[in-house]
Amino acid sequence: MFAAPGGAFESQLSAEEGFTFERTFSSTDTYTYVCTPHRTLGMKGAVVVE
Repeated sequence: MFAAPGGAFESQLSAEEGFTFERTFSSTDTYTYVCTPHRTLGMKGAVVVE
């Protein structure tokens, strides 16, 4: 499960191999997110929309 701080977006939790998640961003920005199950391991990322 991927979740953006403040709830801007969130994927569903899935253990299915090959699972994908799509999100359309409407404005340029950097959107940060965390991998909820691995948050304590520091797994996080960002999507840069230009």
